[in-house]
Amino acid sequence: MRPVAILSQGTLVALGTPADLKQQIGGDVISVETPDPEGLAKQIEAKFGATVQVVDNFLRIERPVGHEFIPQLVAAFPGQITSVTLAKPTLEDVFIRQTRTVSGQNPSALIPPPTERAKTVKSPLPRGEVKGDRGRTS
Repeated sequence: MRPVAILSQGTLVALGTPADLKQQIGGDVISVETPDPEGLAKQIEAKFGATVQVVDNFLRIERPVGHEFIPQLVAAFPGQITSVTLAKPTLEDVFIRQTRTVSGQNPSALIPPPTERAKTVKSPLPRGEVKGDRGRTS
């Protein structure tokens, strides 16, 4: 697999295969939705000693065994958590971790908004027509 480079403000901050970069996270990524992200982040850090990042008004927590941590988290803060998501690390998680470490900024400020990242592309197919994975029209 080819290596991937992660840049932050023109500086190389990580280089490796996607699998190697994801292993740097060292476990699971937990996203927490709450009405008070900043306040709950401080409470979680104080209670559990966890590093908590606020990204796009969600809390982001890296834990080796996230599925075991979630019940403790929810029980510790009743009524303060709207939703919790558990996921394996992605390259976006590596980007967030690496750019946060280098710049000290909110990493979401470094990522262009979706309207700037993706441009609408007009499909060459007539409305309602879908091509299969082998080029056949279905």
